[in-house]
Amino acid sequence: MSDKQMIDLNNKDPKTYEVGYLLVPFVADAEKDNTVKKELVAVIEKNGGQVISELSPLVRRLAYSIRKMINNKYSVFNEAFFGAIKFEATPDAIEAMNLVWRKSDMIVRHLLIEAPKGAYTKIKPVVPFVPATEVESEPEVAPVVAKAETDEVAIDKEIDDLLVS
Repeated sequence: MSDKQMIDLNNKDPKTYEVGYLLVPFVADAEKDNTVKKELVAVIEKNGGQVISELSPLVRRLAYSIRKMINNKYSVFNEAFFGAIKFEATPDAIEAMNLVWRKSDMIVRHLLIEAPKGAYTKIKPVVPFVPATEVESEPEVAPVVAKAETDEVAIDKEIDDLLVS
């Protein structure tokens, strides 16, 4: 492998990252922004990162239950505050951030990715799913089929033919 093909793992140039997180649901609505600043933004800035944009956390019902140990006791979560932060940091600071977030009692789960080059600088907000209301329309009317006059004698003859056969 030539020098140009080798990947420099100690690259000091900052890269753009995005972290998606689930905060514990028992944080008060008024305190969720302070919790994000304390648990996530402070860790990013402490490790030399710079926040580009944030998606404010919103309560979401989880697709499956998540179990996490908090204060030496397992807790099961069916909903959590979901949010995201896009930031710049050097690659060597990422492992330290991951370790702090993994050990945090306020973060149920997180996912840290390197944002692709040329990606949007702002995080697009997640639009909650709202089912479309049914549009009132006129009820469908079945086509009217003219009923043929029934001849009792013809029906009796058909029944007799079926029985004889």
